[in-house]
Amino acid sequence: MTKQRHCFFTDVGDAIERLADALDPERRPPFKGDILDLLEWAERDVLELRQQLAAEIMRLEIALRIKTEEHKCCSEDLMKLRESEQSGWKEAAIAWEVCGSIHEAFAKKKDALYSTRHSDFERHAEDARRMLSTESKAKVE
Repeated sequence: MTKQRHCFFTDVGDAIERLADALDPERRPPFKGDILDLLEWAERDVLELRQQLAAEIMRLEIALRIKTEEHKCCSEDLMKLRESEQSGWKEAAIAWEVCGSIHEAFAKKKDALYSTRHSDFERHAEDARRMLSTESKAKVE
């Protein structure tokens, strides 16, 4: 009976040794000890792994904060650009209307291509108003 126990303990020792090899094949001294030593050894590895994971999580949180801030800044810049573009179309529509009215007042009956040029002024003004209304619709959506 003692022989069987000894065999059992030897088998357990071998199993512990194989487990230790599987967990850390590059460990220096062969594992000599009981299950409590193995658990203490594994706990140190788990603690080290937790520290590495905590450091990685912190690094990723910082990266996420940076990306979120960049996205926020880009979104603000894009909104400013859209407002600027809308102001530009409004200004263009007004300018084309003014050009058309000046052309009508001073070039009528003096310009051989009056009707062509005047229709160009009106078309450009209409295009600018259409772009202005398109921008407004896109902003609402």
